Amino acid sequence: MAIAQSRIELQTSLKAFAAGKDTATVTTGCLSTGKSPQIAFLFTGQGSQYLGMGKELYETQPTFRQALDRCGDILTSYLDRPLQEIICSHKSPIHQTKYTQPVIFALEYALAQLWQLWGIKPNLVMGHSVGEYVAACVAGVFSLEDGLKLIAERGRLMQSLPQNGSMLSLLAEPERVLAAIKPYGQDVAIAAYNGVKSTVISGKIESIQDIATKLELQGVKNQYLQVSHGFHSPLMQPMLADFARIAREIVYSPPQIDLISNVTGELATADIATAEYWCNHIVQPVKFAQGMATLGQQKPKILLEIGAKPILLGMGRLCLWNRETDNYVFLLER
Repeated sequence: MAIAQSRIELQTSLKAFAAGKDTATVTTGCLSTGKSPQIAFLFTGQGSQYLGMGKELYETQPTFRQALDRCGDILTSYLDRPLQEIICSHKSPIHQTKYTQPVIFALEYALAQLWQLWGIKPNLVMGHSVGEYVAACVAGVFSLEDGLKLIAERGRLMQSLPQNGSMLSLLAEPERVLAAIKPYGQDVAIAAYNGVKSTVISGKIESIQDIATKLELQGVKNQYLQVSHGFHSPLMQPMLADFARIAREIVYSPPQIDLISNVTGELATADIATAEYWCNHIVQPVKFAQGMATLGQQKPKILLEIGAKPILLGMGRLCLWNRETDNYVFLLER
C-alpha cells in the first residue's frame, strides 16, 4: 500500500520502493492463508457530517458521482433542496436533522459503491444509529429507494419534535451512568453503549445538565454532542406512530450478508426485516460495544469505516483492545 498527497509523490515513492530503498510511505505484507481477508464495513452515524464532504470524490470518481446523483434524484421527493446544494452550499442546513440523516445515508452509500467497484466488498456490515440504515441497505434488507424514504422521513419527523433534548457523552462505566440517571425516570435514558467506559445519555436538557454537573464533581469527564434533539430516548416517542405507518410501506428482505444489529449487539435475525425493528431502533440505545464484541467473534481482518470522519474506528479499537488489535487493519476513506 502506498500513501501520497499527489501523483508526483506517489511516483517517487513507488520508484524508491522498486529500487529496493526503504520508504515510510509504502507498506507491504502478505496473507499466510492465501485466502482473501474477511472485510467489515462500519457505517458512521450522525455528527460526522460537514460542509463539502465528498466534494473531491464527486469531482474525480464517476462511480461515486453517479451513486450520489442517484440518491439526489430519489431524495427530490422528500427534500426541498437538491442534495449537492445541501452538501456544498455555504448557507447549507446540513446540520438540521431532516437534512443531516438522508445526506449521511447518501454519502455513505456512494462511498460503499466506490469501494466495491475497487474490489473491496464486505463480508460483514455494521452501522451506528443512522449508519445502520446504510448498512442494512448494503446488506439487502431494503432497496436504495426504500432506504432513502425511510431515513428521510425519519429525519423529517425527528426535526418536527420539540427541541428540548440534549445528548451527553460520559467517560464512565454503564453501571455508574445507570445509577446517575435513575432519579430522572423517563426524562433521561442511555442512548449508546460505546465502550467499557464510554456511555452516551439522552433526554431533557435540564436533566442532562444536572447530571453532567453532578458527575463532574465526581471527576467524570463529559462532552455534549452537537445534536438538535435527544435521540434514542423517550423524547422520540411522539413520532413513532407516524414513523410506523411509513415503515410498514417498506419492502424488507433478510440480510444477504452478515449484519450486526444496534438494537441487540448481535448478528441480525429476521426481525431486522420488519417495521417494528426500525421503530424500536429509534428509542433503544445503540449497543455499539456489544456489536464490536460480536464483530470480533466473526474474525474479520480488515475494518473499514465508511463515513465522512473517523469516529467508529477509534471507539472500535478500544472495544477490541483485549482482542489483540494487531490482528486487525483499521482503514478510513478520507
